[in-house]
Amino acid sequence: MEQGAGEGPTHVARSDAVEVREYDTAGHLTRVTDPDGVTMAYEVDAVGRVLAEVLAPETPKEARTSYSYDAVGQLVEMVRPLHQGTEVARRMQWDGLGRVTRVVDEAGNETNYGWNAR
Repeated sequence: MEQGAGEGPTHVARSDAVEVREYDTAGHLTRVTDPDGVTMAYEVDAVGRVLAEVLAPETPKEARTSYSYDAVGQLVEMVRPLHQGTEVARRMQWDGLGRVTRVVDEAGNETNYGWNAR
């Protein structure tokens, strides 16, 4: 059973199949291959935040989801494929206490959040 470039563990999904996880030298998850052979690759930054998930990167049916973060590491945008080369985005805004205040979903629907004082 091969574990990949890193020394991370292999997780057994069920008794007759194995899910293989690969890690970089910093211990960040970089690739998962499920028992059916479907692979998801992860691109991470220096602190381990996922910048992109790429489904089956070695096949023509590649699907890439990208993530963007603000200066304090909060997720502010997720862009994923929809169909036929188009993409959709979900955007988030946060307050100074790290609480989500606004989400605009992939269809453009906006949800605003308010928080009570503690």
